[in-house]
Amino acid sequence: MKAILRERILDQLLLLPKLVDLSMQRQSNFVPTVIDWLQQTEKLLEPLRSYLVSRLASFRGQLIAMEDGLLSEHVQHQQRSTRKKQSAFAHHILSVVEEEMREEIKKIDIYFEELSDKLSQLIAIVSSKSPLPYSAHLTTEYLDKIWALLHANEQTQSMSAYILARSDLTDRRFLLQGLMSNFLEQTLKPA
Repeated sequence: MKAILRERILDQLLLLPKLVDLSMQRQSNFVPTVIDWLQQTEKLLEPLRSYLVSRLASFRGQLIAMEDGLLSEHVQHQQRSTRKKQSAFAHHILSVVEEEMREEIKKIDIYFEELSDKLSQLIAIVSSKSPLPYSAHLTTEYLDKIWALLHANEQTQSMSAYILARSDLTDRRFLLQGLMSNFLEQTLKPA
C-alpha cells in the first residue's frame, strides 16, 4: 500500500506547478482551485488511511475560513488587498503541504530501501544455489512465483518471514518487480 500512497502523492505534487501558474496569471479562481486540489488529494489518500488526509482537511478548512473573512496571522497585518492576502496565504498553505508530502515520500523511500536490501539478499542467496526462472514479462504470477521460491528456501525463511511481517503484498510485488527487472537484465538471459 505504501507504493500506491507514494505514487498518488507524487501525482498530486505534479499538479502544483499548474496551481502556481494560476496565481502568476492573477486568476481570481486561484484560492478555490487550491481548495479543490486539497479536497481531491484528501479523497485520493483517504482509502490508504494516510495521516495526510486530516492535515489536508485542516489546511482546506483554514482556506475556507479565510474566504469567509478570517485572515491568518501569517497575512493579517500586511498592507495588501484582500485578494493578495488570500493568495499569499494560499501559497503559504501550498508550501507547507508540499513539504509534508515530500517528507512522507522520503519516509516511504527509506522503508522501501530497507526492504529492497533484504529482498536483494534473498535473491542473491537463492540464485547462488540454482538459477531463478527467466521471464520476458514480469507479471504478477511471475513475481508471486519468485516470492514463493525466495520464501521456500531453508536459508532464507527467517528473512522472508521478516519481510512478510513488514510489508504487504502490493509493496513486495512493487519492490520485486524493480529488483527482478534489474537482476534479469544483468544476469539472466533466455536459453
